[in-house]
Amino acid sequence: MPTLEKYAARCAFYGEDFCVVSSGELRGKTQVTIGVFCETECEYRLQAELTEELLLDTGRQYRLFFHAEQERIVRFTIPDDPTITTVEIKGLNANKFDRFNMIMAKGNGVPTSENALYLRPAWENGYVGKFTDDCSCFCRGCNYTVLISTEKEGYISVQASVSGQVIELRESEGAAEVYDSVMFMHVQCYNYGVRDAAQDLRVKLEVFAGDPNVYVNPGGRAPILDNSQFNSRDHFENEELVLTAIERRKRNASTGNYSICVFGNMAATYKLTVTNKDLDHFLKAGLSESGYMDHNEMNMFYFRDPVLAQESTNISA
Repeated sequence: MPTLEKYAARCAFYGEDFCVVSSGELRGKTQVTIGVFCETECEYRLQAELTEELLLDTGRQYRLFFHAEQERIVRFTIPDDPTITTVEIKGLNANKFDRFNMIMAKGNGVPTSENALYLRPAWENGYVGKFTDDCSCFCRGCNYTVLISTEKEGYISVQASVSGQVIELRESEGAAEVYDSVMFMHVQCYNYGVRDAAQDLRVKLEVFAGDPNVYVNPGGRAPILDNSQFNSRDHFENEELVLTAIERRKRNASTGNYSICVFGNMAATYKLTVTNKDLDHFLKAGLSESGYMDHNEMNMFYFRDPVLAQESTNISA
């Protein structure tokens, strides 16, 4: 029976008490006794569950399902590579209206209100933390432990990435999407495989904060970003860069790997969407569209104001 002086595991304070007992400590055990101590008269709710501790690699996005009122521990292993100077940890709720919490600590210990590293809110409903090698919070060849708790069931995507690491974009339902961030004067690059030579390559950047630019280069990243074959330096806040089949054929790059790099003129958070398919030429409100054209070439674009689709709208000359 546990007492205040004798116990196998003591809960960490995190707004509410929360304990994690590792699988190694439970090996061979068939029963666990839980004691609750209140300094004064109190009411409480107690919940216990067995859940998998996830040890994840960097450079890949993981989509995890959470039950309502569930907490999960996720650990990311950072490679022991002296060239790594930045570590980024992020989480994003698939439902932008569902509240969730995410705190993180360096090492294998459970994050608490005393040792947690700061993760700032980002995008529509997410958290991100970016740590550089001049901070005591930075480490190589170690783990970062993340505690995620949810109020409602649903999917949360988590990912860790390091500087210099190129992220492979994978399609889901016809598009490759990633929510990410880039620091001031830093670069984050992605690889995307173009398979259909007859369809457009469309790179859409939606900015939540900051001022990022997109550089696209077939075959791999250009040694100097400004030498990339395509870019969106002169852009609006939200933009879609369209590389037609004809334009890519002129560059002998109809299919194959494309490097897509985002450069931070200011620290920025953004959503990047890449597709390899033709869409109509109807412009969308709040989203600029850019591309490349030759002399004497003409492209037609259209804009439909949603107000005109309302039956109550009356247009008269």
